[in-house]
Amino acid sequence: MVSIQDWSEVQDRVFTLYGEGKLKEALAEADRAARDFPDGLTRTSYWRACLHSLLGEKGEALGILQNAVDRGVWWSEATLKSEEDLAPLRDLPGFQAILRVFADLSAAAAGKARLELVTVQPKGTGSASFPPLLLALHSRGATAPAFTRNWESAADGGVVVAVPQSSQMCASDQYCWDDEVKAAAEVEQAYARVAEECRFDPDRVILTGASQGGRLAIKAALKGEPFRSRGFIVVVPALRDISEFTVHLSAASSRGVRGYMVVGDKDRFYKGVCDLRDAMQVNGLACAMDVRPGMGHSFPKDFGETLPRALEFVLGPYRP
Repeated sequence: MVSIQDWSEVQDRVFTLYGEGKLKEALAEADRAARDFPDGLTRTSYWRACLHSLLGEKGEALGILQNAVDRGVWWSEATLKSEEDLAPLRDLPGFQAILRVFADLSAAAAGKARLELVTVQPKGTGSASFPPLLLALHSRGATAPAFTRNWESAADGGVVVAVPQSSQMCASDQYCWDDEVKAAAEVEQAYARVAEECRFDPDRVILTGASQGGRLAIKAALKGEPFRSRGFIVVVPALRDISEFTVHLSAASSRGVRGYMVVGDKDRFYKGVCDLRDAMQVNGLACAMDVRPGMGHSFPKDFGETLPRALEFVLGPYRP
């Protein structure tokens, strides 16, 4: 099993080289990852196919996708069709044939996928009877068990941690929130399930997440739907056009919503995060922006040290 630390380091190397346009070097790292981490076949195959495609090596890219089919790995048709790195392959008959197989595999999997929930109870005898709740929405392509490891240290500070796993699948072992209407309904279901299973203070709920899940967490916190929260803590949220958020800022300000955003200055969504921070502050909402120099679209390695500060900022000082 690949540890979250291993994946963070591997992904950082591949994505940094990719972002710098060093495609051959990125491919070498992806090839090495494929050899060293066979459990990561879905991710490494995708990276390698994209990089070969960008390098003009269409036959190699198709071969990797076909090998994925042969080994039971797939990605959703929507994922592959929207991936610009694979655009050079789109008119090839071989690519279209692979797409049809993936469409069948993803349809079969979608019929079986269900909303899942991972919860971590507060640790220690000093935990309050009604502790805060941290509800974390995973990034696109993640799973709840792996994503929980980023947030479970909050339980050491007396916080209930709950991580729903979407029923929407974007690959054979990866989940997403692409349908936002369905995503909102499942977040509401997850909250109801946590309320049945755990004791927590409904006035001290924080929505959290990363990348796609971070964007959804921000939107839900600002809207106050499907439930009200104290605010949000997000890591590298996928923000471009912030107009979908700004329409909710006035109402969010009246509720005292607070936000804490961790982002790298090399992240492709950095400008969107800055824009949202500025808009929130103009509208009287407390928002902290934790900028990591040199970091791209990845999870910071020291997030366990950052999380207590973020919790205190959003909740205020808390002593269980």
